[in-house]
Amino acid sequence: MRKTTEILVVDDESIVRESLHDWLDSVGYKVITAESAEEALRIIQKKKIKIMLADLIMPGMNGIELMKKAREIVPTISTVIITAHGTIQTAITAIREGAYDYVEKPFCPEKVELLIKNLVDHQNLIEENISLRRKVEDRYRFEGIIAKSPKMLKIFELIKTIAPTTATVLVIGETGTGKEVIARAIHHQSQRRTKPMKRVLLQVR
Repeated sequence: MRKTTEILVVDDESIVRESLHDWLDSVGYKVITAESAEEALRIIQKKKIKIMLADLIMPGMNGIELMKKAREIVPTISTVIITAHGTIQTAITAIREGAYDYVEKPFCPEKVELLIKNLVDHQNLIEENISLRRKVEDRYRFEGIIAKSPKMLKIFELIKTIAPTTATVLVIGETGTGKEVIARAIHHQSQRRTKPMKRVLLQVR
């Protein structure tokens, strides 16, 4: 999984960029570096980076401002703030503004590696949950109809079976039970989907 994870390191100090690049690269991550927030934003625009380590204090745009602008491009990006001013207030501010966490200079490479590993695991869990939720929604969604009951799922299967045929279908039910919704679902699944649907209401006594 590491080999497919790209990390953007943003710092105006070359020694910081190079040391983080070399360490994270040595443990298997793909690492891209930028010496300014402006350069980082150009990279994010092209590569849709998901993980960024950004220095808090840089010429021009600072790390928190960069984080906010990065989220406008990639809403799911996670940012770790690098700071030499590791006060509690700095950490609180960074996290309150949306940072995943922060690390202090001079930093411990092993600590950074563990932090990134936890962040990657966190992102993978979120993506798995989103994927699972979409699969569940797809399973219980049919032509704008959402249902979970076995009876409704059987109706979905019946619609798929009869829609491609030329058979006449009579939909019967009490007012408000969704007869027209079912009729539209059949029409949309049929070979006549590009033609107008005509409504004929019958009252059965």
